[in-house]
Amino acid sequence: HHAEAGISLVPETPWDALIPFAQKVDLFHVLAVSPGLSGQVFDSHMTDKIKNLRSAFPKSIIEVDGGIRSGIAHDCVHAGANLLVAGSALFGDDISFPQAFLQLKNDI
Repeated sequence: HHAEAGISLVPETPWDALIPFAQKVDLFHVLAVSPGLSGQVFDSHMTDKIKNLRSAFPKSIIEVDGGIRSGIAHDCVHAGANLLVAGSALFGDDISFPQAFLQLKNDI
């Protein structure tokens, strides 16, 4: 059915805790903020987690969710992320959606 399986990890979970599940999933969903409110600040330690996941699982999809903004998006992709989830950076009150989208796109 073209479905993919994924597993999420919160900021406190070490990346290597996922090793036992790596062969069973297609996607690693890295939460770069504590689950909850939108608009939280990206935890800079997550870039190392992304790098380690990419190195250990080069063919897996790595999705990063939380605190994605211009500058952070670049760092995540450079570290090995394939997908980024952005909420408040796109739908905030500072700039229009088209401007925010273009800003993120150019950052990557």
